[in-house]
Amino acid sequence: MGRPPLTREQTLRGYARLMGVDPSRIDPVTMSLKSSDSSDGVEQDNVASTGRSGLLANVGGRPRGWQGSVGIVPENEPGPMNEPYDPEGDAVRGRNWEFLSPAMKERLRERLKGSPFENADLDSLKIHVGETPWYMPSDKGGITLEDHIYIDTSRMKNGFRPLDDENHLSLLTEEVIHTDQYKNGMTRPGYLWEAAKHGYERNPYEIAAQSVAWPGYEAPAQLERVAPPTKEEWQQR
Repeated sequence: MGRPPLTREQTLRGYARLMGVDPSRIDPVTMSLKSSDSSDGVEQDNVASTGRSGLLANVGGRPRGWQGSVGIVPENEPGPMNEPYDPEGDAVRGRNWEFLSPAMKERLRERLKGSPFENADLDSLKIHVGETPWYMPSDKGGITLEDHIYIDTSRMKNGFRPLDDENHLSLLTEEVIHTDQYKNGMTRPGYLWEAAKHGYERNPYEIAAQSVAWPGYEAPAQLERVAPPTKEEWQQR
């Protein structure tokens, strides 16, 4: 299933809530406090100016304190407050992801063998287990945005176990297929357009993915078109 990521405005409001400030005080490019507000309400003591160990210089750093931790944040310290806005970056997409293991890739290759998706790229996929976008429908087990796959584990009693659970394997396979569809012409607007025309169950992209991922799957009747539009068809629209 494909949905658009957070907009710049939504991300800005999220950072503002995190810092407890008005959104107007957030720099929309760096997603950090504007320079005039960077030390707002924070009293910098000797620890803040020299670093807790005495080895951290304040050169190349900036003050922090909106969560009660007074100190210096080095400019090269990883974290969303030092990262410019990037809709493809972890600050927007989420940081809790892992690549597929060799054993998992082998199982997926077995499931995809003989299908139009058997050569899908499995090396670049980022799997977010238990980390889902706020807009993900509550009745769906997974959602895919390009090469990011999000798995909802809230209804999985023993966690996500695609190597041992066939249903979990089918769910992951379906989402993997969606990543390949993105690479071969599917777009977010295109997916939503097909869903608007046919409904979720009759969306050609969903039928193409679920017919391979779920053994025994039967496509809904009365479908106007079976194949998703090609990349060339979308370019002509």
